[in-house]
Amino acid sequence: VGFILLELLGGLCAAAIFRFTHPKEVNPSVPNGVAGLLCEFVGTFTLVLTAGCCVLSGTGTWNATAIAAVLMAMIYSTEAVSGGNLNPAVSFALGLSGAMTWPRVFEYWVAQIF
Repeated sequence: VGFILLELLGGLCAAAIFRFTHPKEVNPSVPNGVAGLLCEFVGTFTLVLTAGCCVLSGTGTWNATAIAAVLMAMIYSTEAVSGGNLNPAVSFALGLSGAMTWPRVFEYWVAQIF
């Protein structure tokens, strides 16, 4: 019973995050704004959590595969909203190339690091 309740709670959390990070699917006139920052935070958190769990597992057999799979899933799921940077170095490179404004780079850094 506890497992079922936790599954339902996880589904509710996922639905709430999706609704917040994809506002254009509910109302096309809504700007992305904070949705991109939330995507960067959740994506970076998931990637770092996976890397940390791989280190703590003590075995390196599937670590690279697990990290690569999570990175791919997070980039595909956040790319449409935030660009799927998930790394302060990527945001910095986009700022240097002019593909992203510097105020947005700093906002992404805050979301990715903290």
